Amino acid sequence: MTYRRRASPLHAARAAVAGAYCLTLAVAAFATEHPLVLGALLVAVLGAGAGARVLGDLLRAGRVGLAIGLLLALINPFVASANGLTVVARLGSTAASR
Repeated sequence: MTYRRRASPLHAARAAVAGAYCLTLAVAAFATEHPLVLGALLVAVLGAGAGARVLGDLLRAGRVGLAIGLLLALINPFVASANGLTVVARLGSTAASR
């Protein structure tokens, strides 16, 4: 990933202001689970990327993130343990279920 200065409002903003904008979007994404809010945040991020003329780079990074997320989602049921909450297959009966 490289930095290329562009003639856009996001590039013209001070580093603290641009960082605060990005941090606000990230905190909002982590603070909610509602699909409409997450969709609106995605539109805001894509809009900022389009306004800064870096939408291609942003979409490329999104594809890499999606691939890593899918890989983690496929591996998670087999290696993660949350005190028995992840059940891949229930085979037979145990003493606790009798």
